[in-house]
Amino acid sequence: MGNRLFIRSPAHDVLAPIHSIPVEVLSIILSECWEGRNSFRVAHVCRRWRAVALITHKLWADALSEEKFDFDDSLPADQRYTLLHYVSTMFARSSPQSLELHCSHFPDNALLYALMAHASKVVSLDVTIFNTKELVTLYS
Repeated sequence: MGNRLFIRSPAHDVLAPIHSIPVEVLSIILSECWEGRNSFRVAHVCRRWRAVALITHKLWADALSEEKFDFDDSLPADQRYTLLHYVSTMFARSSPQSLELHCSHFPDNALLYALMAHASKVVSLDVTIFNTKELVTLYS
């Protein structure tokens, strides 16, 4: 007996019982399974799960509230930009859910502008600042 290669067809995937779960139920499952940034891997399971994850506002709101973002000035500019883009994307995808944000450092107005666009949804803002410049940026 030689080794046999089994190739699944897309039709096999469509018939899998997991695909019969209603979108609303799958959305609840995805949002309840949040355990950190690695939880975004569920969006790579299949196209359907990705589509559901992208429209599950609670998943994105939970992702935002569970992380503490560090916008330290010592980060290279490209990493700060990537982090800001990541947070801004979560702001947009979490709408209309209430938001909690935890961050340390408040480096410049870019984060402030991203935050202001969603200020009506912010129910909790925890900012750790390390110097008066950051305080001035926050209150300006």
